[in-house]
Amino acid sequence: MKLNKEQSRAAEFSTGPSLVIAGAGTGKTKTLVQKTVNILTESTIKDYELLLLTFSRKAANEIRERLSAEAGYVTRIKAATFHSFSYSLLAENQDLFISQFGFTRMPDIILPEKKAGLAAELIGKDHRKFGGLPFQVILSSINDKSIVERIRDSDIQEELNILSEKYEKHKKMNNLIEFEEIINYTVSFLKNNVHIRKQYADRFKYILVDEFQDTSDNNFELLSLILNRDKNIFAVGDDFQLIYSFRNSRIKYILQLKKYFRGLKTYKLKTNYRSRKEIVSLSNRFIRNNKYQSRKKLKSHKGRGGLIRLLPYTDYDNALKVLIEICGQLDAGEESAVLYRNNFLEKHLEPAVMKFKNVKFMTIHSSKGLEFDNVIIFGVDDSIIPSPWSSIEEERRLFYVAMTRAKERLFIMYNESNAEKPLFIRELDI
Repeated sequence: MKLNKEQSRAAEFSTGPSLVIAGAGTGKTKTLVQKTVNILTESTIKDYELLLLTFSRKAANEIRERLSAEAGYVTRIKAATFHSFSYSLLAENQDLFISQFGFTRMPDIILPEKKAGLAAELIGKDHRKFGGLPFQVILSSINDKSIVERIRDSDIQEELNILSEKYEKHKKMNNLIEFEEIINYTVSFLKNNVHIRKQYADRFKYILVDEFQDTSDNNFELLSLILNRDKNIFAVGDDFQLIYSFRNSRIKYILQLKKYFRGLKTYKLKTNYRSRKEIVSLSNRFIRNNKYQSRKKLKSHKGRGGLIRLLPYTDYDNALKVLIEICGQLDAGEESAVLYRNNFLEKHLEPAVMKFKNVKFMTIHSSKGLEFDNVIIFGVDDSIIPSPWSSIEEERRLFYVAMTRAKERLFIMYNESNAEKPLFIRELDI
């Protein structure tokens, strides 16, 4: 596996904490895999002493496959999501965990599809007190800070407090935990049991973390508890692509990691192998509108030859005609995607979905980590993107993610029915 100079420097074997800020399309996974291979071949650390943490099962599986291909054998590296690693840690110590936290057996995880039924059971005839909110939304609202803030001092908040107490009792009595509680329980368990915490710190001689920009407070606390005394951690991520604040991702960990780890070595990957120069230059210029970010300017390895087009529309009927016309001009042999801010826009896209079954339609969040020859960003409108429910800097990062999925051609469809063009179209400055 041939690496460029930036990637090679980052992948060299070293001890202590390291951070790689890897721009879009710069070979993040390739570098992470080579770093792992270098640890195994240039040190006395064994494969079963490595822990690789990711934020999705898909990413964990991909890295496992790449490692097997590069190392030439099936490794015993533990590659897992933060949640699955945490649950396995509790399961390995289940007798102590069960007794300390008041369960009668290892708890089951409440699946999202079961929440509505559980809420209906707990709320019963009191549903009208929640202002007509759907059952699943009511239960999810208990720990949603943005919703709690909006209903503060209302009758609904009082009902939520009562429901929260009922819900906690029900979970304990029935050996249930929320998916998001798994890590919190693990952190508490490790804090309560220093000898077990030491066992894990001794077991894993090196921890590697993918998509480090998505680290939350409890993720970081978990990492801190299981790191060995040498603080051997290799974190890879891109602050420009942090788009999960609603899942409690905190940008401070990737931007201020040296505050937490003395002697941190920092590397930057800035050569984009995915997109043409025109697309890389535009996305570079756009994301510079954010103030709280790392300093890096990506350059395209592929060079010139990309196409960028802004496509105005006046209403959704008009937008659909424009979209169908553009999709009809795309090469059916190429990979294409229509990206949009939220599921609300899907209903407007149905005729296009029916007509072009070979073109992928997905939210921008779902497109993270993917790439396409042609990308159409649909529905740029100040009432949709930037969303009023999210910070402007996160909305810019989301738009940046959408743009950087494109390899050859980028089409941006925006609403021109207002006197002024949408904010993000003005900030593109083309």
